[in-house]
Amino acid sequence: MKDLESELAMATVKQYPRYRQIALNIAHEIANKNISIGEKLQARSAVAIKYNVSAETARRAINVLMDMGIVETRHGSGTIILSQEKAVDFVSTEAEKHTLNDLKSDLLGQIADQEATLHRMQDTLTKFLNQSQSFQHQNPLTPFELVLTEPSNAYGKSLGELNFWYMTGTTLIAILRHDQLTVSPGPYATLEPGDKIYFVGDMDSVSKVETFLFNIND
Repeated sequence: MKDLESELAMATVKQYPRYRQIALNIAHEIANKNISIGEKLQARSAVAIKYNVSAETARRAINVLMDMGIVETRHGSGTIILSQEKAVDFVSTEAEKHTLNDLKSDLLGQIADQEATLHRMQDTLTKFLNQSQSFQHQNPLTPFELVLTEPSNAYGKSLGELNFWYMTGTTLIAILRHDQLTVSPGPYATLEPGDKIYFVGDMDSVSKVETFLFNIND
């Protein structure tokens, strides 16, 4: 049998209405055989006193158990316990619902975090491009960008190893890889397929970089 103690603790959370918490507690007592099949359940007034709730709340709790087929009301006999198995199922099902709600909340939280991270990255890139435009007005060098999609022997090698600045006459100012922007990459930064690189130089810079990267020999 499942650990009903832990499942009950999961299910009877503050988000649950009070009457449903009471129904779960009674179902737990039945599932653990603290109340036997055929035994008479406490009267509504006694349930209300035990859980310090109104008679209406107690009535709603008992109605939940009736709807689940755990108890039934018999004329002249009161409310009788019918099924331990259905009590176990009720507690387990409510615990599983709570677990699914927790998973949903966790996923929504992760999505929100990712969206916030993406927005910050977009803001950073926008600031970078704005600064590049400002730099362009103050400097004869022009900012360019290039996506590395063609085969190249430069992949996996560091900028220092490639001697990038000397070989192209340009200054690499940023690398965008898998939504991660690295500004002012150092000599140990590497180039990988799919990277978008940002660099400054003269009007021939793009052709110089393309020629160097895509025609480089080992």
